[in-house]
Amino acid sequence: MKEVFEFDFSGVKSFVCQCGRHYINTATNDGWISVEERLPEESLSSVIGWDEYRERCCFVQYYGGKWLLRADREPIKIIAWRPLPEPYRPERSNGK
Repeated sequence: MKEVFEFDFSGVKSFVCQCGRHYINTATNDGWISVEERLPEESLSSVIGWDEYRERCCFVQYYGGKWLLRADREPIKIIAWRPLPEPYRPERSNGK
């Protein structure tokens, strides 16, 4: 069973939330954007979202004023998001 903790964050300027192997640091953001700060442009292109229900990252879309996961068949609560990184490009050396 998961333990649930409630805290009063009034007056707190930053905190680190560590859930499993992932974390969100509100002081540095580490590339994460809070949904309270800004939402991505509406699109069916994916972004990486932090799902508070699952306590993990997942690929999601923001479209029609809501977050979509797997064709909108599952409940989701995205609290932060970040754009996808640039695709991998292998290093090229010696003219290859």
